[in-house]
Amino acid sequence: FALLTGATVLLYLFALLTIIPEMNRYRSRKDFLRQASQIAGTQAVIDYKYEGYASSFYMQRIVPMVTDVETLRKYVNQAEPVFVLMESAHYDQLRRDEPEIFAQFEVMLDQSWQSATNPKQVRRMLLVKA
Repeated sequence: FALLTGATVLLYLFALLTIIPEMNRYRSRKDFLRQASQIAGTQAVIDYKYEGYASSFYMQRIVPMVTDVETLRKYVNQAEPVFVLMESAHYDQLRRDEPEIFAQFEVMLDQSWQSATNPKQVRRMLLVKA
């Protein structure tokens, strides 16, 4: 009985420390999004292909989601500065495919998260000012 109880507790702790954080991206992005909100202040913030409600929830504002480059270009070319939330894959794609948009970006916040279940997998999110 003691062996079964110990194994159950160890399995629970393993799940709690490795699997649950992987599934709960809202909580893992909480600090990043709150810092992004402080940096942006009252300026406009848009979400470029980062799906989920965490940005609106933790930033306590409406964050429009942009999924195409033309809409992003319209936001970036406005007279007022705009902040853009995006993952590193989309940032790298813009650098490669849209150099005129990328030239207007200034990285304000950059944070990476290492996967608890696969240490070789790293997720990176950025807040850029355009």
